[in-house]
Amino acid sequence: MLKTMQRSKLKNSVYEELRKILNLNFKRQLNTSGLELQEIFLTKNLVSNHSEYLLLTNDGAVWFEDSGQFFKHLSKLMLEKVKQFEIELTNLHEEQAKLYVEKNFIENEITHLMFNINGRRSLVDYFIDQLNRPIASGSVDHRQSEPL
Repeated sequence: MLKTMQRSKLKNSVYEELRKILNLNFKRQLNTSGLELQEIFLTKNLVSNHSEYLLLTNDGAVWFEDSGQFFKHLSKLMLEKVKQFEIELTNLHEEQAKLYVEKNFIENEITHLMFNINGRRSLVDYFIDQLNRPIASGSVDHRQSEPL
């Protein structure tokens, strides 16, 4: 129970830091995506003075300098994970057709995979919308990457 609370607190802290960096609220979309934020780091090359962020998630690591790179790289990572989930889903459907497997187990696995597929696609769509949205007058545009 304590580890679960600590993990939840860390996840919220990582989200809050990311929210500040990106100047973007996406907690609702994140909560329904299946993506878990684990750690975030700021790295600095001491020679060139160049800084980058490193975000660790349950899908993998993302390096970024600005919100445009964040949207692009995290979306790419999540879409790769969606492809893996779709392969698993296809395999489950094939297995279900070949063998008699406990119906509830297969249905639960299918539901879990569909949640992760749809959640990540929804978060990618949200990031694309954010990347392509017009900048309000007087606002600073931190999106330096090219659109997806």
